[in-house]
Formats: sequence, C-alpha cells, structure tokens
Amino acid sequence: MSKKNFVILFVFLCLSPAVLWAEDLKGESHKCMECHEKIEKISAVHEDVACLECHLDGDTDHDEDTPLEPANCEECHEDEVTQTQTDIHRRMASFTDEDIPNCATCHNAHDIELNEEVEDHFENYCSSCHENMMLTQNYHSLPYIPDEKCTECHDKKDYHAELADTPHSKLACVDCHIYITENLKEHEKDLTFLQKSNCDMCHKNAALEHKDSVHGISLMEGIGDAALCTSCHGVHKILDVKNPESPVSPNHLARTCSKCHEDPAIIQRYSLSKACCKNYDQSIHGMLMAKADLNDKGELKAPTCVKCHGVHDIKNRVQPGSSIASVNVPDTCGECHQKITEEYQASIHWIRAKKGDRHAPVCNDCHNEHEIQELNTASRGAEVKKIQEETCINCHKNPQLLSRYGLNSTAVQYQDSYHGLATTRGDKSAAYCIDCHNPHKILPKEHKDSSVSPMNVTQTCQNCHKDATVEFSRNYSHKTESPASETLEYWVRQLYVSMIFVVIGGMLLHNMIIFIHEIREKRKRDKLKIRIARFNRNEIIQHLLLVLSFFVLVFTGFTLKFPENWIFQWFGLAEPIRKEVHRIAGVVMLLLGFYHIAYMLFTPRGRQGLRQLLPLVSDMTDFLNNMLYYLHLKKKPPEYGNFDYMEKAEYWALIWGTMIMGLTGIILWNPTLFSQWIPYSWVIKISEIVHFYEAILATLAIVVWHFFFVMLHPKEYPVSFTMVDGQMSLEHYKHHHTKHFRLMILEAVQYSQGKIDEKQLSYLTQSFINSMNEQHQSLAELLQKELEKDQNLKDWIEQHLTA
Repeated sequence: MSKKNFVILFVFLCLSPAVLWAEDLKGESHKCMECHEKIEKISAVHEDVACLECHLDGDTDHDEDTPLEPANCEECHEDEVTQTQTDIHRRMASFTDEDIPNCATCHNAHDIELNEEVEDHFENYCSSCHENMMLTQNYHSLPYIPDEKCTECHDKKDYHAELADTPHSKLACVDCHIYITENLKEHEKDLTFLQKSNCDMCHKNAALEHKDSVHGISLMEGIGDAALCTSCHGVHKILDVKNPESPVSPNHLARTCSKCHEDPAIIQRYSLSKACCKNYDQSIHGMLMAKADLNDKGELKAPTCVKCHGVHDIKNRVQPGSSIASVNVPDTCGECHQKITEEYQASIHWIRAKKGDRHAPVCNDCHNEHEIQELNTASRGAEVKKIQEETCINCHKNPQLLSRYGLNSTAVQYQDSYHGLATTRGDKSAAYCIDCHNPHKILPKEHKDSSVSPMNVTQTCQNCHKDATVEFSRNYSHKTESPASETLEYWVRQLYVSMIFVVIGGMLLHNMIIFIHEIREKRKRDKLKIRIARFNRNEIIQHLLLVLSFFVLVFTGFTLKFPENWIFQWFGLAEPIRKEVHRIAGVVMLLLGFYHIAYMLFTPRGRQGLRQLLPLVSDMTDFLNNMLYYLHLKKKPPEYGNFDYMEKAEYWALIWGTMIMGLTGIILWNPTLFSQWIPYSWVIKISEIVHFYEAILATLAIVVWHFFFVMLHPKEYPVSFTMVDGQMSLEHYKHHHTKHFRLMILEAVQYSQGKIDEKQLSYLTQSFINSMNEQHQSLAELLQKELEKDQNLKDWIEQHLTA
C-alpha cells in the first residue's frame, strides 16, 4: 500500500466514530421534534447542529416537566460567551431586578441569523429592549478592561467619586470610552470628539438630534469649539436635568451657555451675537427665571435658552426646521404666548412674513431676541415708547420700505401730530401706535377687521375721545382723507409760509434800518472822543482774514457733518465745491498763522505784544478778583495791563486750536499718504475725531466768549469798532487797562518834559500822541486834566519821575 493510501485510510478510521456519532445525534433530533413540533424553525446557521449538541443535559427520554438548562453556546462560541461574562448586562445584574439577557434573548433560540447578513444590528438585536440606544460597534468585539487598569494612569482625580451620585454611577470606564478601550496604546494622542466617549450608544435620540444641530454640523466640519455632550452636561459628574446643581438645570442653563456665547474670542471667531446670555439675564425672562417656581411637573415656569432654541436640536436661522427661523418664531413664542400669537397671525405682518417677505416683522423684530423687557400696555412704561420709536417709526419712515410697498410716510405725519409730539415728550395719556392699530393684530385700513378701517376707526377713537364722531375720526388720521380738505390744508399752509416770509422779513428790515442808524450814531459819538490806535492796519487785516477763513471753515465743515440741517442746506454747495472751498480756507488760515508767528517774533511791535500776552501768575489773581467784584464781594475790579486775562486766554486758545486743526486737517486731506508715513493705525481716526470736536469747541468759544466781549457786553453793544479801525476811546482804555494806561501817561509826561525822545516811546504811547495831534488836542492840557482828576495817578507819576 502506498503512503498516500495509508494516510487516507488512517483519517477515515479516525473520523468514522465522530461521523457516526453526529449522524446518531441528528437522528435523535428527529425524535425531539416529535414532542417539540411547535418549536420555531432551525436557521441555516445551525441546520447541521443536533439538538443535543446544544442541550447537553437532554435526551430523548427526558421528563417533560423538567426544563432543560439553557443551550451551551460556549462549546462553539467560546470567545463571545467569555466576553458576555463581563459585559454591561452582567455587571448591571447587581443593581437591577430586570432579567439579564442571554444569547437567545438577542439572537433567538433556534431561528438564528448569520451575523454578516444582518443589516441593522441594533434593530435586529437590541431594539426589543432598548428604544433609545445606538450600537456603534460589534457588541462582542468590546473587550472588558477593569477600571483599575485605567486608574493606573488616570490617578490624579477620583472619577468614581464624581460618578457616585450620578445616573452613571454603576458604569465602568469601558462603557463610555469604547474607542480608548480598543486602543489603549494609542489613546494618549489627540482624540476627536467621537473617539473620546460614546454617549450616543445609550442616548440615541439625543445624539441624532445633536448630529443635525448647528453644533453637530460644526463639529463634523472640524470646528472643535462647537458644543458637544460634555460641554453642557459635564464630563463625569453628569446630573439629572431636574437636579438644581446640574449645569443644564433651568436655573443654571444660561450660565452654561454663556461659557461659549459670552467668550469674546469665540464670539469674534464665529461672528456670534454679543452678550446674548447677559441680555437674557436682564430680560423679563431672565428675571422670571431668577425667582421662578416649579410647576406641577417639576419644571420651572420661566423660559430658558432651550425653550426657544431647542434642547439638542439647536439650529441657526437658516437651517430647515429651525425654531428661530422667522417663519417659525411665532410658533416658538406661541408655546407660552398663545393668545398673543393668534392675534399676530391674523395681522398683515404675518401674512407677509409667511409669504417669505424678509422685511415683514415677526416677534423678535419688535421685542428683540434676548433682551425682551416686560411690556405692560396698561402702565404705558418706557418700553412701549421705546418699541414705538425704535421699531414702528423706524420701519414706517424708511424710504426704501415705503417705496417697495407703496406706503405713505405716515410715521413722519404721526410724529408731527399732537399724539406724536406728546408721546415723544413722555406723555403716557397720548395715543401710541398700538392704541389705534392694536399691538399685534395690525391690519391695513382696507381690511374689514382693521381697527382703523372706515367701519371701525370711529370706535377706536372713542376709546380715548368718548364724544368722537365720524367726521372727527376722518379728519384726525395721519393723512387727510378728504380731497377738498387736503386742498384747503395746502393753501392755508402756503398762505402762512408766505406770511412768515413777509412779516418776519419786514421785521428784520425794520430792525436792520434802526440797527444801522444806531451804529452810525455810536460811530459819530466815538469820533468826538479822544481815541488811541490799539491795533495797526497790519493787525486789522490779519484779524479780518482770520474771521473770514474761520467762518468759511465752520460752515463748509459742518455742512459735511450735518447735511440735513436747514442752516447748512441753505448754502446748497455741492460736495466737490464744498470740499475745495473748505481746503482753500484751511490753507488761508495756516498761511495766516505762519505769517502771524513771524510777525510776532521778528517785528519790534510784535515782540512787544508777545511779551504783554505771556500768561502770568497775576492773571489768576485778576480772574479771582474780577469774579469777586461781579459777585459784589469786592468793591473795585482788578486793574489790567495792555491785555487782560480774558484776552490772553482767547489768544493762546486760538494759537492752540489753529495748530491742532491745521495738523489734523492736513492728515485728513491725504490720509493714504500719512498712513504710509505714520505706523499707527489709530492716527487717521483719532485725527478725524479731534478735528470734529476741536471745531465744535472753537465755534462755541467764539460765540460764547469772543462775541460776548465784542458785541453783547453792555459796554460794547451793538458792536466794538476796534475790530474795524483798531481805535479805542481813551476813556474806555483808561478804565479797562488801568495799569498800562498809567505807563502810557508816565511816558507821555516824560516825553513832554523832554526826558525821553519819540524813539523811546512804546508803540501804544506813540499811537496816543499821534492821535492827539490828529485831533488837534493839546497833550499838555490832557495830561494836566488827567493828573488833576486822579490824585493817585498824580502821586504815582511823581513817585516814578523822582525815582
């Protein structure tokens, strides 16, 4: 016999008993079916397995009343059965009274399907017991690793203590951290949120909702800042939502959401709404939450974030099914405000909104999203006024919206009416928009149910005006409805506009004639007085150019900033012209400034004036004494030199203002050039702010300070002619510039006595002597009269002459 044939014979002889035994068991199986004919069909998986191969304690003669032990699956499926000894079902046996599933519970006893042919393992194996779970991996592939193995590395925190009072207290690490369990050697690397834990294995519905939410979509796109389960519920110390200490309990929810939604970095990175949680805390909803009670179901009555945004299915406005999409907002608010929502959904606003009109307002357009305040129309508080001014009027006077929907500017007409003017001033008894149009059920007057329709408007007026008639209601709307009345209104308005021009214009002409006459008379009287030249022709021209350039700058500058103001509209300058005129005036002022600096530094008269304009400590004393005098706390006013503290303050303010306006004006003239030279991004914007506010400061200073002293002061009214011819009466100079007047008289006396020559005289004294000669006045006689009238002056002169 060959070697090959010998091997075949040997194998046949060895296997023959087993084959004969198996055939024998199959024969016994037919006998089992004689009694167990109702048993379900044997699946193809086990069609070659005899009954007694699984039911080891059975035989064909066993007692029918004695149940057999469960099938011994371990004989063939040793690894799977071994795994079940430590799975979550077996471990839960110690703290639950429910039946623990065995192999047959999931796979059936006899009609067992081949695992590879099962499409939905959860539906096929688990759904009969678990409605809200998700089988993420092959159940029998999950190895059990005791918690002690995890704590060998993770020993810095007692995780069991954190889990102790939570619904997860009986779970092991492997029940949640499935990926880590299977990848112990690699799990120390950075893990994705799906790898860290498997909440969805037990919380299927919540996981599916979160997957389609804005948070879930963001996470799948790789945005790691998006909220996942642990972001809201915590990591290990996860408490029931009804537990007051839970981060997702209603009283803590806003604070939990604020961890992301109040984080400045996250807000900026993803362009989120700012301060939404803070605004919620200050809103009526937040205030109700702060003092909320539990209802019969153990829930807080006040709304929280999840009430409007959803729990796990949080979506942004553009996602399908979003609770905060404009078309869904009324239903969201209607969960608490059902009656109000029903009223709103009968309004023209909702009719347009549900048609997809993005301009039609829904709840949050009027009430805001998070900073919703209590609106009590009975008390007619500030919030009702705020909504009217910031919402109703803003929309109904928007030119684009008015044009698009063919509406009249009724909001403007309302604001000009008594109702509008009174409500603006805070009169709570005057009619607001909602008093006539209703707060929510707002309909156009053409609609039969509208509160301002011809059929209902009289009744609406009678809510406040008990005796209102049909004619009253027709003629007290925003716009006159009667064509005849509208025509009459037009002509009456035109008549009064014409009367205003004629009457007020006539008054102005009448007063101007009198004003010019009085100026001439004042001028004649001043010419009869002895006068001195306070300013020369050069200085008068400088002042004139300064005045012209300053006011051109003021009007052309404020025309840009306040184009709607009627004063600036009157000039009617087109922007290109305005811009060039403004720049030309600025150049004139700057050139004048440079010339003035040269004049003050390089001419004898300028240097003398500059020394007299320098601020001194005595100026502060003069200021205090002057205030005490005008408050009747001192009998005599202070004595000033050639320039008092008021003139010095104004002069140096002018110098400072010209420098600031000039520098910022040059920067704003060519900002691109200066942004290349100056490496600071804030320079351009700061220059714009400084230029604007310095202009306001300078304009007000001229009007309030300078105009008072040269025009409105009783001693100067109606105007000081010093700015025209540089002349000032000697008497005026004597009383206001007493100190310098004494020096001038002293120089004149010394000159008349031949002690000094003309070249040694100051410019003002020279001007005084020249003025006396031009008026053919005797200097000697004037000096004698002044010394005789003022003994103190005489003594002071003699003292200095003998010194």
